Amino acid sequence: MRLTLDREFYIPKDKDAIVMQSEKCAAICYLLPPGPGGKWMCKGFSGKRARPDFYYSFSDETRARNYCAEFIAGKEKSAAEKLARRVKITAEKCRTPLDVWNLVRTGRDYISAADTAICVRAALKRHFPEIKFSVTSENYSMGCAVRVSWTDGPLGADVNKITSRYSFAGFDGMIDMEYSKDRWLSRDGEMSLAHSESTGGSAGSCPESIGDPHSPDCVLVRGGAKYVTTSRHMSFAYAERLARAIAGKYGVAMPESFANENALWSWVNGCRVEWSCGAGEYLSTLMHREENTVTV
Repeated sequence: MRLTLDREFYIPKDKDAIVMQSEKCAAICYLLPPGPGGKWMCKGFSGKRARPDFYYSFSDETRARNYCAEFIAGKEKSAAEKLARRVKITAEKCRTPLDVWNLVRTGRDYISAADTAICVRAALKRHFPEIKFSVTSENYSMGCAVRVSWTDGPLGADVNKITSRYSFAGFDGMIDMEYSKDRWLSRDGEMSLAHSESTGGSAGSCPESIGDPHSPDCVLVRGGAKYVTTSRHMSFAYAERLARAIAGKYGVAMPESFANENALWSWVNGCRVEWSCGAGEYLSTLMHREENTVTV
């Protein structure tokens, strides 16, 4: 078992220890007066670290104090620079589609996945004002994406018509090749296709496409979230209605009620719809296949 020690273990217990502490950041030093060896011993801590940043000995008090002062000054400088970077990032952070549009308009021709998510969220709110969507962004090796999910409400095909305008990459499955797309962005966050690369030069099947601006205030964006994926979830009530609709469609007798969602899914996962010649599919498979195309 590994022993973990907190800072109290390393702090000198000598009542004659001299403390030098910063008022601007979490940096503190302890100076121990000379012992039998005639050396000044110094320990310095920064942040929340338990172990000391340094533990040195000095021939006299002046050198010990100077070293501690330089240590504290360095930590204060680092803290100030970190704060300045944080303030700058906060000031430049986009919060509305107009912020994203201004960012591109003032000279940057690409946006982040988080900026793409802002525009996607605004577009979905305009088209489906009564539905609560979860729109999140993520960054991964060699790319980024936006994930959209919601419960019940509009069908997946209807939402995909909106979200497909915000992806900056396509994929040609015939040759297993990704290709890029440019987008037009208007100040309200709406996007449309500006240019899509062709994969014909690599024996692919995707032709080159060029689109005109959908609004006079459009600006060209050459990069953003590569893909925007959608996921529609079913509530207990919706899943039960859908199960009854599909069961009725195929003449399957269904219990009058279910105690809870687990009981419903336990039943549909075990209910098999039989076709001719002994073939068939489980009711749960039919439900997941039709949930994005059937309204109940």
